[in-house]
Amino acid sequence: PALVATLRLHLGDIAPDDLVRLLSTDSFVAKVDTMVFKLPDLVATLRHHLDDITPGDVVRLLSTGSFVAHVDTMMLTLPDLVATLRHHLGDIQSGDLVRLLSTDSFVAKIDTMVFKLPDLVAALRDHLGDITPDDLVRLLSTDSFVAKVDTMMLKLPNLVATLQHHLGEIT
Repeated sequence: PALVATLRLHLGDIAPDDLVRLLSTDSFVAKVDTMVFKLPDLVATLRHHLDDITPGDVVRLLSTGSFVAHVDTMMLTLPDLVATLRHHLGDIQSGDLVRLLSTDSFVAKIDTMVFKLPDLVAALRDHLGDITPDDLVRLLSTDSFVAKVDTMMLKLPNLVATLQHHLGEIT
């Protein structure tokens, strides 16, 4: 009862499916007391930086093991992450940010990713032209890309050249 009341207080009406999703997430259940305690600050922080975040978005984050495990870091890093993404990509939608923050590998390397984002965006633009926020979010929400981001940045010129050689102009 207290969990549902807290969730409804801060998220509005929560769907039964969303509650089941949370309660079937091992990391959320393991830290349920902490998460309920932190929920007001978490929701306020998310809404402060992304005013269009939905209750479903918050549930998706809270049902992501790595996000729950690193929730304190996430709340501290969120302002820098949003500012960096907006600086290099323009406006980022809450759905894009939620997609990134619900990607285990991105969350595990979030400090590194925020630090490397300027160089990554520059390298992608140098070799591919203008990259859209959606393109970058799609890359950064791919576990294998994030795991090898340094290698990918180093190999990007040769990869693009090889693809263009065999396929013609690549977008």
